[in-house]
Amino acid sequence: MKNKSAKKMIDLTHAIYTDMPQFMKARPFTYIETRRYKVGKNSIGSTLCIFVDHIGTHIDAPLHFNPSGKPINEMPLEVMHSTGILLDFTHKDPNTSIKPDEVKMYFKKLKLKPRKGYSVLFYTGASKKWGDSSYFEHIVEINPQTVRWLYNCGVVVYGVDAVSVDIDFVNYPTHSLLLEFEHYIIENLANLDKLSSPTFELFIFPIKLLGATAAPVRAVAITREG
Repeated sequence: MKNKSAKKMIDLTHAIYTDMPQFMKARPFTYIETRRYKVGKNSIGSTLCIFVDHIGTHIDAPLHFNPSGKPINEMPLEVMHSTGILLDFTHKDPNTSIKPDEVKMYFKKLKLKPRKGYSVLFYTGASKKWGDSSYFEHIVEINPQTVRWLYNCGVVVYGVDAVSVDIDFVNYPTHSLLLEFEHYIIENLANLDKLSSPTFELFIFPIKLLGATAAPVRAVAITREG
């Protein structure tokens, strides 16, 4: 008998490489160089990587905006594995905002209620422009009140396929919520369009960088096919 619910793994992570898209040009750029050394009969390779902790698909820790907040190495293990909920907002134009009522209606449509153990991923279509300069212009704000509502429901991890969850790069109203309560923000997600179901098993394991404000993350979704 065939397995009618075979599992499928989907990588939601952009590769890290030299000259990859980065939000702030003033930050150190990625530099990756592999060299090989002849040792006896062996050819041993090693790669030098220099990059900021917010590079590529990464997750922000409270310390990013809160000087007293947790660094990424103190992110609780239990929130790294969750039930992912995909919300498709590709119909929204850049420089608009995803309001609480829109998200509430989406959950009602899915016949779900946000709760502890859920991570909410917003698909805006920005990832389709990865590698192009227009990627940095395709940002749909995750409204601060939306984040506050999700948090009050128990959601402490949310993410987006864009370079930021904010469109105001002076006041950063959404990021600034890190000053109020502990939660974690994933940015630059990939392949959200490949998720065949709005619910899935989600793994988000950041590099354990001591005292860092963020870390590159390998985000993986597991869905059931059939």
